[in-house]
Amino acid sequence: MATQIKTLISFLLLLSGSPLSAQLLTAQILEDQSHTLYERSILFVGHSTSFWDGANTEPVVRKLIASARHYNVPVVATVAKHMATDPVLSPLHYFQQSDVDWLIYSRAGQHSLLLPDVQRLYVVGGNLGRCLCEGIRDLVRGIQASGNPHAKIQIYLVRDGMDDGYPPFSPMRQSHVKQFTKNFFVPSFNCPLQNWNDKKHLKLPDTRLDLYFNQAFQQSFDFEPTDDQDLRDLKKVIEVHFIASDKVDFNQ
Repeated sequence: MATQIKTLISFLLLLSGSPLSAQLLTAQILEDQSHTLYERSILFVGHSTSFWDGANTEPVVRKLIASARHYNVPVVATVAKHMATDPVLSPLHYFQQSDVDWLIYSRAGQHSLLLPDVQRLYVVGGNLGRCLCEGIRDLVRGIQASGNPHAKIQIYLVRDGMDDGYPPFSPMRQSHVKQFTKNFFVPSFNCPLQNWNDKKHLKLPDTRLDLYFNQAFQQSFDFEPTDDQDLRDLKKVIEVHFIASDKVDFNQ
C-alpha cells in the first residue's frame, strides 16, 4: 500500500509539473547532535507535511515562516530523514530548504538543541500529541541543559497550525486544554503517546507551568507534582500559550 501511495503521489507531481528533485531537504543538524543557538526567539516547525496532516495546516505554516523571516526570527524545522531525502515524499513538506535557517534530522521530533538565551518559542506544524510533543520537550530540555538564566520562558503553540493526535479536538479547544496539559505536559513533558527512550526523563522540580488559552490565564501546574513542593515556592515559570495564528506577534 505504501508503495502504491508513493507511486500515485509521484504521478500527480509529474502532472503538476513539480520537479521531484527541487525540494529535497538536507539537514545541518542530527537529532543526537548537540548544537547551540544563541537566539532570544525561535520559530520551531515540527514534522510539517501533507503526508501526515492532509494539508490542513499548510497556509498557517507558510504564513508564519514568512512572517518570522520578515522579523528576523530564526526558523528551525525537524524532518524525518527518510522523508526529506525521498524525491516523492520530500515535496510534501510545507517549506523548502531556503525557507528555514536550521534543519534537524529527527525520527520522532526529538533533538539536542541547546538554548542558553531563548525567552520565546513559537511552535507550529506536526502532531501535537506525538512528534511535536517530543520536540517541545527537547526545547525545554535544551533550555535547562544550557543553564538558561531566564526565570520565565514563553512557549506559543499555534492552535490552527498543528494537527492533533488526541481526539476529539482539532485544533485545540478551550474545553480540552487543561486536561491535555495535565495528560501530556505534566510531569515534565512526559509525552505519553510517544516518548523515545534514548534520553533520560526530563525533570523540572523548580519550575511551574502557567497555562493560557487565547491570552486568558487558565491554571498553574507543578511540573513534578509528586515532590510535594508548593506552587508558590516554584520560582521558574514556563508559560504555555495556546493561541491562534492571527495573534502571533514576532515583533516583541
